[in-house]
Amino acid sequence: PKKGPGYKPHKKAVYTLERLTELIIVWICKFNNRKSRRDQLSPNQRFERKYGLHDGVVVSPPTVSDPSRFVIDILEGREVTVARNGVVTRHLVYKFGPFTKMVGEKIFIKIDPNNLHRIWGRHEDQWYPLWLVNKHTQPLTLAEQKMILKSRRLNPDADDKRLDAQEQLNLVKAGGKEQARAIQRAQEDVAQNERMGHFGPTHEPSDPSEPSDARPVEPMPVIIPELDEDI
Repeated sequence: PKKGPGYKPHKKAVYTLERLTELIIVWICKFNNRKSRRDQLSPNQRFERKYGLHDGVVVSPPTVSDPSRFVIDILEGREVTVARNGVVTRHLVYKFGPFTKMVGEKIFIKIDPNNLHRIWGRHEDQWYPLWLVNKHTQPLTLAEQKMILKSRRLNPDADDKRLDAQEQLNLVKAGGKEQARAIQRAQEDVAQNERMGHFGPTHEPSDPSEPSDARPVEPMPVIIPELDEDI
């Protein structure tokens, strides 16, 4: 009411992912610079008091020793049985990786909801990337794959199952605005994930000399400080 009759709240209430990220960053900055009533110190001041240059010695905060392992560990996980044609989950077939001789055995996998072209399989307490067998499949998110499987259950026509992922999603989009919005949100999540780059490449390496099923050795481009109760 204070904005007048021409104000359109339904448009003003919509934020892009970039704008929402800006708002979150601003909130974090405000929070870390706000002084506490307890000791009149902000989180930034407490950090500087404990870490940094002290008596000529640089004191560093503890960090996660293996950032890539940390990122994989927080993903959704499930147990699957290695099939004769590869590692199969949600009707998608992935390469064997180190599980070639484990057909019929159960393994534990991790799924990146923003990139179903690759999953992670745990072998001897290490994570290995497993890539989709069908390289021509369109990039899929977990949300998109769930909609595709739901569409196939509602319309069990054998011809639909031969459609590639993008054609199937186009059929789902045509089903209504709600489905189209859900697919758009999933694709926006993928775009943001690629900009941040915290989950590694979204496609299998094209360099034939680089083993696609080898465990990544380069650190991820993010260091995550561990929680510190004093800060």
